Amino acid sequence: MVGYTRQDLDNWSELIARNLTMIGLTDEDVFQNAVNYGLFTGGLGFHYGAEKVGMTVVPSATGNTRRQIEMIDDFGGVTAIHCTPSYAMHIAEVAEKAGTTLPTLKTGVFGGAEPWSDNMRRMLEGKLGGVTAYDSYGMSEMYGPGAAFECPERNGLHIWHDMYLAEIIDEDRGGGARTR
Repeated sequence: MVGYTRQDLDNWSELIARNLTMIGLTDEDVFQNAVNYGLFTGGLGFHYGAEKVGMTVVPSATGNTRRQIEMIDDFGGVTAIHCTPSYAMHIAEVAEKAGTTLPTLKTGVFGGAEPWSDNMRRMLEGKLGGVTAYDSYGMSEMYGPGAAFECPERNGLHIWHDMYLAEIIDEDRGGGARTR
C-alpha cells in the first residue's frame, strides 16, 4: 500500500499529463482508464493526469470485459485506453468474438505492472484495429505507472529530468554516475 499527499498526487498527475500530451493526446480525446483504482497505484495517476489534459475520462477499472467494449463504443467514441498489455489483448480477443473492431480507438498506453515485447506491441496494434501502442513504466515507490514513458519514436523510455534523479551504473568501471 502506498499513501500519497496532495502534493504527490499533483506531481504525479502533472507527470502523466506530460506523458499523454507527448504522445499527442489532447482535450479532444476520450480516455478509458481500464486499471484498478484500489491498492494498485495505476488508476489514480492516469485518471488525474488525463483530467489535467482536459480529456473526458471513463474510469472503467478492470473486469467485465464486454462492458469495457460497450463503453469504448458508447462514451462518445473512446480514443485512448490505458491498461496492462495482457488485458488489452484480452479486450481485443473478446471484441473480435463479439464482431466489433473498436474503430474509435487510436492510442493505447500499456505497461504498468507488466513488461511486454515488441512482438506483443505488433499483435496489440493489429488486433486493436491500428491502435498506436505506447509503453509506460513505473513502480509504486516512484508514484506508479508513468515514471518512464515512450515518446512517438517508440524506441525506449524517457524520464522527466525535473521529476527524477537517475543514477546510471557503469559495471565495467565499478561505480555510478548521477545525471539530471
